[in-house]
Amino acid sequence: MASRKLKVTYYADKDILCLEVVPPRPAKVEENEFGVLIRYDWEDGTTIVGFEILDFARHFIPFLYHPDAFPKEALSLRFDVDEAGLKDADIRQVIEWAYRHLVAERLVLV
Repeated sequence: MASRKLKVTYYADKDILCLEVVPPRPAKVEENEFGVLIRYDWEDGTTIVGFEILDFARHFIPFLYHPDAFPKEALSLRFDVDEAGLKDADIRQVIEWAYRHLVAERLVLV
């Protein structure tokens, strides 16, 4: 499966991590028990086009490797994240990068 380009945005004031497959498109959203909103393409309802993780640093991070944190189809997807220099990364690698560079580095500076 080919890698998809992913845009990563962290909203520190709300502690929300947004991961959006580009180009953006309308989506239906399902939330799981870990506060992960899985965005599915509006047209076909099955293609994952992004994620939003609520309470990212305060709640979610300890559950990153929990078997139910993401739907199984999300774990097989591969992503390229230009600003991270990531190529063919899985969702967990993207999230680890986002936490290290968008959250943890800010904590060190405070």
